[in-house]
Amino acid sequence: MAGKILYLHSYLWPAVLIILVILGFHSVLVSNKIAGPLLRFRRLFQRVIDGDISGTLRIRRGDLLINEQTKIDEMVFMLQSRIGADSG
Repeated sequence: MAGKILYLHSYLWPAVLIILVILGFHSVLVSNKIAGPLLRFRRLFQRVIDGDISGTLRIRRGDLLINEQTKIDEMVFMLQSRIGADSG
């Protein structure tokens, strides 16, 4: 019985450690795919607050929040159109 426990112990914990490392690496990759676009959104929001509505929002290929990027770009375009119509 003790031999079985030691056998499981010698093979189980290295496998658990490898799985935890892989999960940690995957978590970092996924969080970067969310945090990167959120940082770009925040920068764009600050530019709009400062009165600069030029340009569009670009996020990296493979990032998440693509639908949100599209809506934010639509919002900025509408602001540009309204400000252009008001000043013209």
